[in-house]
Amino acid sequence: MKDKDPMEWEVLESEYLFKKPWLTARREHVKLPTGAEIKDFYVLEYPEFCNVIAITKDGKFLMERQYRHAQHYTGYEIPAGCVEEGEDPMEAAKRELYEETGFGGGEWSKLMTISPNAGACTNYSHTFLAIGVEKLSTQHLEESEDIKVVLMEQDEVIRMLKNDEFHQAMMAAPLWKYFATRMNIANSNDAEQQNSIMMNFDYLENIPNIAATVCDNEGIVLYQNKRAIDRDGDVLGKNLYNCHDPKAGAMIRQMIEKGLSNTYQIIRHGRHKLLHQTPWFDADGNIGGLIELAIDLPDEMPVFNRDE
Repeated sequence: MKDKDPMEWEVLESEYLFKKPWLTARREHVKLPTGAEIKDFYVLEYPEFCNVIAITKDGKFLMERQYRHAQHYTGYEIPAGCVEEGEDPMEAAKRELYEETGFGGGEWSKLMTISPNAGACTNYSHTFLAIGVEKLSTQHLEESEDIKVVLMEQDEVIRMLKNDEFHQAMMAAPLWKYFATRMNIANSNDAEQQNSIMMNFDYLENIPNIAATVCDNEGIVLYQNKRAIDRDGDVLGKNLYNCHDPKAGAMIRQMIEKGLSNTYQIIRHGRHKLLHQTPWFDADGNIGGLIELAIDLPDEMPVFNRDE
């Protein structure tokens, strides 16, 4: 038997004010452990919510654009809906994804469960991750729904998160968790391991003529020292394949996939540089990504290889 929470409030009186399919409200007279009483505490009962971060086979994020009347704004959200009584939350999320977007399939897993508003609401929001979804049908919208489906690049999702463009908290929180637990060195959820790896690059912070950039095995930039930020701007979280010209991006991808290293001289931003690119490895010996070091050379140094 679960022990009683010593901070739990005692309900002295409870009455329903109204009951509707999408909202039920009740008033309660409660007593706190301190002895204080609240005669009018209002509790809102909602159905369970579900949503899904759905990513297509080619890496696009499946988003919905729709109007929200309570706040009078139109914005982007991940596919979402309500869990019907007796329905499994994951099955509800699959149903909502198919009905609202026409997409389905892929590999599904649970990402998180959070409370929309623990201070007043009784329900939870269940988030799932679906990797490799594909279009199976047209939308099957209800009369009250007006949803535009948008396929979005990962870089754009990150930009919108950083700029607070996802207004719905139950959408923003799962997206932040997705990137926080997947965009990291060795794709590990072990924070201590991540921090210890990143500390290996601290010595590069104060070397004025070396720009250091580290990406994971999908090309996502995980680390830049100050010199790299001054040189390229803040590209943290962006795809390194897209930060170079197409030929260079393709070469970096091949180097990561095959574990190759490369060193050559270039002209970048009008300066002669020695560019060294080499893979780094995680604790299990797998290729974790790529380290790129750009070292300033004297201007009179001849350039033997390619020019950028």
